[in-house]
Amino acid sequence: MFSAEYISLFESESEKVLGRRKVSPSQAIEDWNDLIEKIEYGYDMSAYEFDYDLDCSRTYIQHLIDSKTLRKYPEHANFIKLIDDLDNIYKEYSIENPRWRLTGHWWTRRLLKKGTADYLHAVKKYYPLVGIEPEEIKIR
Repeated sequence: MFSAEYISLFESESEKVLGRRKVSPSQAIEDWNDLIEKIEYGYDMSAYEFDYDLDCSRTYIQHLIDSKTLRKYPEHANFIKLIDDLDNIYKEYSIENPRWRLTGHWWTRRLLKKGTADYLHAVKKYYPLVGIEPEEIKIR
């Protein structure tokens, strides 16, 4: 799926972005997918923890998507397509609320449609602004 040369360059670019570790294209996809799987069943931590998880799972990927160095490789389009597919799943589990955040990336301006009481406690006051009733999930 990805050439050895692209993977090596991707890891090098990711280390510049993250400053602490190298990430392969497959690992970046897995990071975002893992968070989306948690969201699917109802996010079970606070909204503040969710912000952190988004930053760790998706924000760094955008820097790699935008990398001029990586864009020179044809397989970078494949990487972007796989991330776009995951982004669309995330959009299914969330709703845009521009009043929630006025700045930042599009994924930080979305509220999850379901979550545990810990998540909903901090964001429930914003749901009437978008006209939905969030679903509270109880995790056993």
